Amino acid sequence: PREMEKMLKAFFGPSADNGRMTISKGGAHLSMLPLPNEGSIALIGIKETIERAEALVRELEAQVEDPMEMTVYWYPCRHSDPNDLSDVLEKVYQSLAYSNLESGGARTQCKEVSEVSVNVSPQQFGVPTAPAVISVPPVDPGEWSTAEQSSQSKHFIPYAKTGSIMMVVRRDLLPKIKELLKNLDVPKQMVQIEIIILERKITSQNNFGLNILKLGSAASQKHATGLSFDASSPKMPGILDFFISRAKSSHFPAYDLTYNFLMSQDDIRINATPTITTVNQTPAKLSIVEEISVNNGVAPVETNGVTVFEKSFSRNQYGLTLVITPTVHQPSIEDIDGKYFVTLDAKIAFDNPQESTRADQPNVDRSTVENQVRVADGEMMIIGGLRRKTAEDAVDKMPFLGEIPGIGKLFGTSKMCDRLRELMVFIKPTVIIDPQEDVRRVRCEELKKRAGDIPEFLECLKEAQDKEKARAIRSSFDIMFGS
Repeated sequence: PREMEKMLKAFFGPSADNGRMTISKGGAHLSMLPLPNEGSIALIGIKETIERAEALVRELEAQVEDPMEMTVYWYPCRHSDPNDLSDVLEKVYQSLAYSNLESGGARTQCKEVSEVSVNVSPQQFGVPTAPAVISVPPVDPGEWSTAEQSSQSKHFIPYAKTGSIMMVVRRDLLPKIKELLKNLDVPKQMVQIEIIILERKITSQNNFGLNILKLGSAASQKHATGLSFDASSPKMPGILDFFISRAKSSHFPAYDLTYNFLMSQDDIRINATPTITTVNQTPAKLSIVEEISVNNGVAPVETNGVTVFEKSFSRNQYGLTLVITPTVHQPSIEDIDGKYFVTLDAKIAFDNPQESTRADQPNVDRSTVENQVRVADGEMMIIGGLRRKTAEDAVDKMPFLGEIPGIGKLFGTSKMCDRLRELMVFIKPTVIIDPQEDVRRVRCEELKKRAGDIPEFLECLKEAQDKEKARAIRSSFDIMFGS
């Protein structure tokens, strides 16, 4: 009202009368009474003057925009996810909007809260009534949320299909939002992660001892001694047999004696060198697995109206799973080297299927390693020590004879199995620098130099010195030989 009073005063001409602002122009008088508490102004005068003043007020209000008016702005995201950007802008917008609230509005809000009444039913006496039955709705299974449902913003509506954001904000806060978008919607830094995986599995088995012992009439009554080795046998390949057969003598009964010896070793090496490129603070997942059929038990199957129970199988994956989340730290201004640092949050899980009596129900040992380390750009991190060694020994002895000290080992069988698994992971992160960032950095370094250190200035200075030298030589020749 005060500003409108000044504008009307400048248009009609000022004059004062009895404490009232009376304005006259062309014989017409206009009195104004500003009402600041009501946000209005009262005009007193003849009808034509009042109509002219009213038309002027409406014209001025039409030319001035209301800063509290809501406006719609469409912003296409170039380098950011619209859902993530909407959540950040919503928090900033709420802070800006609430900071501009007047104290009166806060008092009104507090008053409204204090006036809330709580209706409490009076206490009832007598026989207690049964509580009301509450029907709990069934729990629905969880579903994957889409990109449009993941954002909870009210003033910033993301549209994932076009990668844009529709903003419904106040007109006075829109310039600040635009300025903030210039700093938020920038190219995100990416990290190239080179991984070297070295895995080794060694299985050693040693079986030796007595295999056959026959005495008396159960023996073959032959006199034979020999050594046998057959690597192509489908039943027991690679077994060395040493047998002795003797007929009955006057001092010792007939007997057949056979010893078996088996030594086997399996050496498996797995080498993998994958490379992953991911955005800053975005997990990158790598899986090197094998699928194994696992028996899930018996399940009913409908066949021609008859329920038949059949075995059900599923394909499970076992192997190595690596999840890496990089975080890039930019160099500070005081840093002379200007080197980037990367924080790696690595989670490694590897499975080791063991031998089982049933192939469709394997025994699996799972190991998990989680670590967080900070390395410089281009340096390598080594995750080692993931080693597992298992030793199994089994001894079968004959009763009484196997307990004889010294020679008791000749009347038994020993089985030894050693399993060794070792895993080493080499991780090398490399920050992918934006070419525009390189140009900006080189330009900044060049501008920091002194005027005499700039190459362009040195070239111009050398050219000027050469011209000055040529002019001096030409002048000396003119003086000596004449022009």
